[in-house]
Amino acid sequence: MSKTYLFRARFEHNWAGDPYKDATPTYVAPQNLPIKLDIFKIAISPNEASGFNNDVPYDINYPLSPIYIEFTVDASDDRNPEAMADEQLEKLESLFRLFQKGSVFVRRDSTWVIKDGKPDRDFFFNSPLIKPEPTPEYERGIYVINDNFSDIFNTFFHKYWKIINEKQQPIYNALIYFNSSYEKRTLAERLLELIIALEALFGEEGDSLTYKIALRCACSLYPKGKERQKKYEYIKKTYKERSKIVHGDRLGTEYTEEKIDMLEDIVRNAILYFLKYATDGKPITEPKILDDLLFLL
Repeated sequence: MSKTYLFRARFEHNWAGDPYKDATPTYVAPQNLPIKLDIFKIAISPNEASGFNNDVPYDINYPLSPIYIEFTVDASDDRNPEAMADEQLEKLESLFRLFQKGSVFVRRDSTWVIKDGKPDRDFFFNSPLIKPEPTPEYERGIYVINDNFSDIFNTFFHKYWKIINEKQQPIYNALIYFNSSYEKRTLAERLLELIIALEALFGEEGDSLTYKIALRCACSLYPKGKERQKKYEYIKKTYKERSKIVHGDRLGTEYTEEKIDMLEDIVRNAILYFLKYATDGKPITEPKILDDLLFLL
């Protein structure tokens, strides 16, 4: 027997201005919300202003965030609906992060069970804890949300959601580590997650792993010439930096935020490259397919 559960989640992003420092908050949510994205509804929260002003009443039925996400999950008695909800939210979150750079995260907020067509608060023992907010030691920058965002992201979402929801490999593994890099506190931890994502896409067992990953990645994403060569050398150096961290040669990384941002852009573009082939019905499922493609570039 299965039940239907309703979930609401916070959508948080970094934007121009700080409501906790500025006398007058300048946050403006997109005016073309709500929108429907498969199972998800994204809408302006009744608590849009409550988080910025303690004098504004707070509706406990909705997240304390300017924008919220709502969706339902059908779960049998032997499945934990909150764990199922977290998985769906992480996939959606990864698409937000693939879409553009900047600080953005999604967090489950409240759980309801649908009884007689109406939502009723519910509670589960041994449920997964809600992930804490990312607390990086570095700046991620602004995640742009405007009136154009909803339409453009709608197209982006429907182009790739089916592939991601099917957990096609190696895309899904790379996406997990790409998404995990946003949760890391230090630049060194972030670098490690991003390198693992590249390995998932371009690596294989055997010798010359650094060379293969750097060459395949650079040739896949960049045109012939100096840019391809520069990215090839950059990826090789970054992989060496990864080895120094892993093997204990240093506690952190000497790489700056700018250099890690460059690595993130490479990983983002690499995942999108694999997604493009998957949506065209020609998934890159093994290194040989990738190498065959490189001969055509």
